[in-house]
Amino acid sequence: MSKQRLILVVDDDEAGRTPLVIRLRRNGYEVAEAEDGEAGFRLASERRPDVIISDLDMPRKNGQQMAQEIRAKIPGVEIPIIFLSGGYLSHSKEELSDYTLHCLDKPLEWDVLIATLNFIFAAADAREKKTK
Repeated sequence: MSKQRLILVVDDDEAGRTPLVIRLRRNGYEVAEAEDGEAGFRLASERRPDVIISDLDMPRKNGQQMAQEIRAKIPGVEIPIIFLSGGYLSHSKEELSDYTLHCLDKPLEWDVLIATLNFIFAAADAREKKTK
């Protein structure tokens, strides 16, 4: 990894969020965490993460609502979002495609998540290189 990437993890389930945060930090990522979509939106606005990993179904503001607010209220910033789902998607993949590159199933497979992050960061690096 050439520069430390900031990942925002948004999940109302602390028992699922905490191990993910710990593992990402151990792998060299800077990690911010939020317990719901409202807190996730606030952190995304303040910190401008390189990627967001978010649960879909949360109280107060779900993952899709958070993504809509990010797109509407943080203009000019395209933050990739990886949605996590416990297997049942209450939203169609077509609905989610406006906000996300990927939707991964829970329980999360670590190798799949790392491959997804590597893909996202390689694409961001390529775009950055093109603009230089």
